[in-house]
Amino acid sequence: MKAMTVVAWVLVGILAIGVGGLAFVNQQQAQKAAALREALVQVAAAAGIQELAPAEPETTAVPAEEGAEAGEAQAPAAVPVEPVPLTAAVLQDSAALAGVVQQVQDSIQAAQMELAGTKDSLSAVQSEASGAKAEVATLTQKTQEQAAQAEAQAKDLAAKDEASAAAKAEGEKAVQEAKAAQETAEKEKAELAASLESFQAQAAEEKAALQAKLDAMEQMEAAAPAAEGAEAVAGEEPAAMPETLPEEDESLRVIGRSEMFSVLRYSPEDQTLFCNLHDGQSLTYLDVPREIYEDLVAAGDGMDMFFRFKIQSVYKSRPLDSAVIRKYWQGQRYRPVRSDVRAAELPEEAPPEEAESAGEVPEGAAAAE
Repeated sequence: MKAMTVVAWVLVGILAIGVGGLAFVNQQQAQKAAALREALVQVAAAAGIQELAPAEPETTAVPAEEGAEAGEAQAPAAVPVEPVPLTAAVLQDSAALAGVVQQVQDSIQAAQMELAGTKDSLSAVQSEASGAKAEVATLTQKTQEQAAQAEAQAKDLAAKDEASAAAKAEGEKAVQEAKAAQETAEKEKAELAASLESFQAQAAEEKAALQAKLDAMEQMEAAAPAAEGAEAVAGEEPAAMPETLPEEDESLRVIGRSEMFSVLRYSPEDQTLFCNLHDGQSLTYLDVPREIYEDLVAAGDGMDMFFRFKIQSVYKSRPLDSAVIRKYWQGQRYRPVRSDVRAAELPEEAPPEEAESAGEVPEGAAAAE
């Protein structure tokens, strides 16, 4: 009995332990199942499943209406069942669990298909974006090129504006200079007109004076034969006319340029002036003071004017100077050419003391006696 009792108690203990172990395992399984249900609820919520739709709507019989014929029965009407919020407690039902799992799988497949479509759309969008990026790069390059061209054109335009401004300034300056030149020209023209009027008046005066001299020369030429006859009657001998003076004499020097004379020579002993003209004629003037000859030589290029006013028709000449000069000008056709004039050097005049010691009597003293 004791052995049986011990065995029984041992078996009871083993059963108790087994029941406890099974209870523990069951509890663990229940906790895992609850955790799985919670995870499934979260997955379903992530998939957009918030409620559990019933599989088929329930039908209920509707009683016959009043006044209907006896024996006729109404068809059952479907009673709509509202969806139940999805919770872990609802998922304890296997049918509900299977339905939720199926809905989650369908949602995942739909999401995958949508993701694939989104990927395709994204690829197309990326392709379009790449094309748009390339087009933007091309447009950017063209824009930069156009900007560079615009900048170059702006610089060119600025340079042209500067050149135009400079040309305008130069044009204005040229206009001012032309205006000043015109004013100067008008002023010079007025001065030249005044000078021309003065010159014409002076030429008219000189012409009148020359005409008067010509008239006087003609009168003197007409009176010359009578004068020469009177001198011959008085017994005066005319001075001997010299031959034409040589122009190649080394003692002659150039004293200036003349329209009439080629050679001049003076004899201080008898105060005689010898003149060779360009046409070969010669004139001899008597009683010409030494000072007059020296002034004639000193006049240089102005000797023609000095001769006309200081010697011509002032001193006696052989032949008559009016006839010789008129013949000369007629031969030159009043268009003479100026050329060099040569004259002989005069010996230095001796002082009065030396003249008296030599026994010579000065002309002034002789004239006084």
